[in-house]
Amino acid sequence: MGFWRLLKARINKNFYQAKILFIFSFFFSAVILGNIVTYTVLFYAKENVGKNVEGSILIKSCEDHDEKKFMKKGQRIPFERLKDLCEDDRIKDYDVTCLAGAHGKNVSHMSLYDEEMDKEDENGNLLLVYQKNMLNHYMFKDWGYKIIEGRALKANEVGGKAVVTQTFSEENSVTVGDTIELESVSGQAIKLQVVGISNYQYQGNIVIPVRSAEYNYIFTTQEVVEQANESSDVFSVNLKLKDCGEAETLLKDIKNEYGFSDFLIDQQTTEYKTALVAIVNNETTVFVLLATVIIMGAVIIGLFSVYSLTGRLKEIGILRCIGMKRRSIIAQYVAELLIPVLIGNMLCLCIFLALKVPLTNYVTHRMNLVSDLNLSLQMSHVLGYFSCSLIVILFAVIYMILKIVKCKPKELLIE
Repeated sequence: MGFWRLLKARINKNFYQAKILFIFSFFFSAVILGNIVTYTVLFYAKENVGKNVEGSILIKSCEDHDEKKFMKKGQRIPFERLKDLCEDDRIKDYDVTCLAGAHGKNVSHMSLYDEEMDKEDENGNLLLVYQKNMLNHYMFKDWGYKIIEGRALKANEVGGKAVVTQTFSEENSVTVGDTIELESVSGQAIKLQVVGISNYQYQGNIVIPVRSAEYNYIFTTQEVVEQANESSDVFSVNLKLKDCGEAETLLKDIKNEYGFSDFLIDQQTTEYKTALVAIVNNETTVFVLLATVIIMGAVIIGLFSVYSLTGRLKEIGILRCIGMKRRSIIAQYVAELLIPVLIGNMLCLCIFLALKVPLTNYVTHRMNLVSDLNLSLQMSHVLGYFSCSLIVILFAVIYMILKIVKCKPKELLIE
């Protein structure tokens, strides 16, 4: 009887065992494939997490904007160096903040009815604030305040426009459309038309100097702040990154190439670092789970093959006695184990390929870090997938091979 005919006869005879192997290998393959897919998702997320989360580098003229030194020209960020930096390919967008102290002429800062607090400060009791994207200012973005009358300032708006707080509006009886008159620290007259009022109100907070209290903020255009400062230099810049993974490199370049080593530089990539740590931890879990599954699979199939072999030693002894070579007997038993396992592998792989599109949509919907994910198995993944089954079979048949090789036919017959 030929090799393949004998193999077919043996599989038909032991169909129940082959069925158990097939079912086990299918679920075993599903777990292995699930681990490979999970690793693919994690690898993609790790490579692209920096592009899918918000991150920035903040450069400030000084650590505390309440300090008087920010008024000095030498303590502000030179506009020319800032311009070069913002054109860097690693920068997605940027937001600048310019500050200038001012004195009121037909308006006044909020009075706290304290002689020391209410006296005029040589650096101004009101603070002119320009932010490229006004609604990104922490008062609106982080604290949740809104424009309740009029409108916010546009990104590149010019002219004497202003947005004031509700407290400032009530204290000075001004509304949208009114004109307020100020004077810069250097004595220049400034006229601003109120175009918006925010709902920020005095919360009982006392800040010294009073110009640093948010209720005394007057949002205006860059043109006005530059006029008040007699300079185009800025107080701070927030550089929004295309890829947070490049933050460290960019940070070094900023300090070395652009000459900002004397300023406060804050790397704001907490979300990126948190996500990266979570991904790395999950990668470790996947590797541990994969190793555990392979070992358990080898043990289970190994015990199954040993049990199967124990009841068929006489059959092996007869085959040896009629002249069948050891390698042919070993090949048949390996094939008898391998065929149902490979069928289970192939069926599981086909089901995955059929469900790839809905599975990809589900993962991208659940994880915002993998928005452009394409769940495709590379050749290395497929080889790794089938290698796991081959490793399990190899470990499982070691006992059988040793038994067949070491024992003589007569010894097998009397087992």
